[in-house]
Amino acid sequence: MKKWISKALYTSPVLAVAAVQMLSISFANELSKIAFTQIEPLYVSWWRVALTAVIMMSWRRPLSAKKRANLPKDAKTWIILAALGVAVAGMNGVFYIAIQTLNSGVAMAMEFIGPLAVAVFTGHTWREYMGAALAFLGVFVLGGAALFSIGPSSVPGIIAILCSGVLWAIYIVLGRMVAHGSSGLDNLTISLTLGWVFQSIFLAVPAVRGVVQPAAYATWARGEFGWVKLVGLLLVVTFGASIVSYLLDQVLMRRVTATRFSVMQAILPAVNLLVSVLFGSRPTWLDFVGVGVIVFAVIISFTSDEDPLPSHDLTSRHHTRVKDSEGRVEEIDIAD
Repeated sequence: MKKWISKALYTSPVLAVAAVQMLSISFANELSKIAFTQIEPLYVSWWRVALTAVIMMSWRRPLSAKKRANLPKDAKTWIILAALGVAVAGMNGVFYIAIQTLNSGVAMAMEFIGPLAVAVFTGHTWREYMGAALAFLGVFVLGGAALFSIGPSSVPGIIAILCSGVLWAIYIVLGRMVAHGSSGLDNLTISLTLGWVFQSIFLAVPAVRGVVQPAAYATWARGEFGWVKLVGLLLVVTFGASIVSYLLDQVLMRRVTATRFSVMQAILPAVNLLVSVLFGSRPTWLDFVGVGVIVFAVIISFTSDEDPLPSHDLTSRHHTRVKDSEGRVEEIDIAD
């Protein structure tokens, strides 16, 4: 089964794999709104990071005797891993706060200002500067649409999603450092666990209490075996938004260049907006214009960059040569 899945992922059309990833994330984001009716968004964030860390640690087992030799050997690397974990945990938390008051497609598009900024500040061509100008225009359009279509209560959501964008940018910079090592998934697992530990200092007790003893506003979670249903829902959200996403990221990063990968991810806000319509959201035409402008900005910025960020090794590197969809040969790193 494992070989069959691996073969399918590496032989299927790249855009088909990307589409599965985007739909998985988008549907998970919409399902998380159901959880919001039973438990606070920040607690949902804690559960998502917690379940991801537990599942990844159980699967990858980076601390096992077999893999212990691959653990980072210096303090700098451990600081990078810890910072990455904190960025992921914080990014998830503020994003969930944002989509309480913003259409999730709009929120996803505004959040994309983070990766766009990374490309702009690390590039030096006219494409990056034009992309920055268009991104500013797109964010302005989306911000105005959110404020006028939802009301003043959307202001906290806009602030939260911009913070999430900053954390996403940090995640990209540090994440690429981690991913370029030979144990990318193992190092990512360690990062997620460290982020969960840090997040648990502030949220573990109330998050667990929020499931075991649901708040007064909760409905079905207060019923018989309600906490079991809630944990099940949180597990589905975790699987769709984190586990599937991380694994397919690894596949896509090995099959396409960094530029093509970035362009495909830029389509995510549009997919998320369309999925939100299936769940009852009613975006305005300005929402679609804003999403289009930001996606266009990201495409312009990233298509001029073959490798927008420097690569750094955290461990020894293993290389292999693969062909992309156009038959070009590229040397890539592979995980143990």
